Amino acid sequence: MGLEKDQYHELRELFRHHIESFDYFIDAGLDTVIKSIRPIEIRDSASGQKIRNILFYCLSFVSMPVRDGKGVKLHDPIYPQECRETKSTYKGKLTIEICFQYNDGMVRREILNFGYLPIMLMDVKIFAEL
Repeated sequence: MGLEKDQYHELRELFRHHIESFDYFIDAGLDTVIKSIRPIEIRDSASGQKIRNILFYCLSFVSMPVRDGKGVKLHDPIYPQECRETKSTYKGKLTIEICFQYNDGMVRREILNFGYLPIMLMDVKIFAEL
């Protein structure tokens, strides 16, 4: 009981909007969210001085899906079929480099782990980079 060849196109069309939405999130949506964070001012309770914190986005990337757990080699890839068999999520690590500045001081950069992002199998953008 499989699909006929012409039914694959209909099935792909059904998921097209989800994949386009995911691509938008990777290409522009994440950047838009980070840029929408407005500067904040904090008052130091000890000195009474105002500290202005400006946060901005520098770079983000999603790593290739890898196995996790004890006894696993570093960067040991996992494939979608294995995830289906083990009932686990096909996911890549989402890492974001954030830049921030206090008042007019030096810009600082920090690389933060934002957890894992499920990878869509038909996603062209992610698989072009993996």
